[in-house]
Amino acid sequence: MLELLCEKRKAIVGVRDTGQGIRREALAHVFDRYYQAGGPRQASGTGIGLALVKSLAELHEAQLSVVSEEGKGSTFSFAISLDKTYPDAHHELGGNVEALPSENVQTGMADGNETEKKVILVVEDNEEVRQYIVEALSRDYRTEVARQGKEGLDVAMKLSPDLIVSDVMMPEMDGVEMTRLLKTDIRTSHIPVILLTAKTSMDDQEKGYDSGADSYLTKPFSSRLLRSRVKNILEGRRKMAAFVLE
Repeated sequence: MLELLCEKRKAIVGVRDTGQGIRREALAHVFDRYYQAGGPRQASGTGIGLALVKSLAELHEAQLSVVSEEGKGSTFSFAISLDKTYPDAHHELGGNVEALPSENVQTGMADGNETEKKVILVVEDNEEVRQYIVEALSRDYRTEVARQGKEGLDVAMKLSPDLIVSDVMMPEMDGVEMTRLLKTDIRTSHIPVILLTAKTSMDDQEKGYDSGADSYLTKPFSSRLLRSRVKNILEGRRKMAAFVLE
């Protein structure tokens, strides 16, 4: 059940269920990365979903909370200010509102010249994360998408994108194997790859870099950090190409 309430210049959105609820000792940890409460009805997952929600809420200076009672269900809520108290979000919708781009919409650069846009291939099996990445990048780049590593490999061979942003854990072919195959093929070895992962161990990162990845981002990540990483890598490649041509 979805609830919406406005009070004291704040919009409060709550989502309530009638499930089994959350144990009291687990409530303090539900927003921790990788935390899973366990139990006989534990759903499969990685333990990063609510941590990602918390990260996104904090980016908008929102307050996130949960109330739960075992046997009766849980209510997750966030409260966000209706005033312009922070610079990176829009609270008012004026007459000139840009719609968020869908996965296959290719928006123009600031100068409106579509042909000058760099092409970014997003390889991600989770639809919500994939859309989040596309929305973060499609204002400044042309975005193409693939839903798992094998599809990403095929699209990269056909399009030769300027950069690839890829998840690591995916069905059929993971991001590390896809990167290894791209980097060992003369047709695609020049394409920089940013890997996204919930795994933070040194061994996992070493495997990614050994496959040829150019950079790593740990989930959850901010759209601002992703844009900065993409911009820096592409700018570095541009400067290198200019130096070689001198």
